[in-house]
Amino acid sequence: MTEQNTNTLALVSGKIALPQRAVIYGPEGIGKSTLAAAFPNPVFLDTEGGTAQLDVVRFPRPEYWEHVADTITQLATRDHDRRTLVIDTVDWLERLLAEFICRRANKDSIEDFSYGKGYTILAEEFSRFLGSLEALRKRGMHVVMVAHSAAGRR
Repeated sequence: MTEQNTNTLALVSGKIALPQRAVIYGPEGIGKSTLAAAFPNPVFLDTEGGTAQLDVVRFPRPEYWEHVADTITQLATRDHDRRTLVIDTVDWLERLLAEFICRRANKDSIEDFSYGKGYTILAEEFSRFLGSLEALRKRGMHVVMVAHSAAGRR
C-alpha cells in the first residue's frame, strides 16, 4: 500500500488486508453451509441445527438470544484458534432475537407492539448485533452469515 498526495487529496492505493464479511444466500440444500465451511478454520453458530451432517467445529445450538450474545463475547475476548465465525442461519438467528425482544417486553409476538414498533425494535437490535461482530473482525476473524432465499422450516 502506498500513499500519494495529489494536490490536496490524500489517496491510498493497493490492497488493504481485512477479514471478510460475507453472506451466503440461497435456497435450502444447495450447499451454503458446505461453502461456508471452506473459510479458514471456521466455527459454526448453528442456530437451526442444519450442520449435523457436516464434519465441522460448532458451538452448542443456542436456545436463547442470550446464548448467541455470550458466544460472540467469548469469541471476542477469549483465546482461540478460530479464524471464521459462520452464523448458520440468519433466518433462525432473527427468530431468537424476536423471541428475546418479546420476552423482555412481556409480549407474545413481535406484532403485539404498536403498529410496526416491534419490527423497528427488531431492526435496531439486529443492527447492534452486527456492530458487535466488528470486535471479531478486529481480532482478525472473518464473519460469514448463511441465509435462506425462501422461508423454510421455521
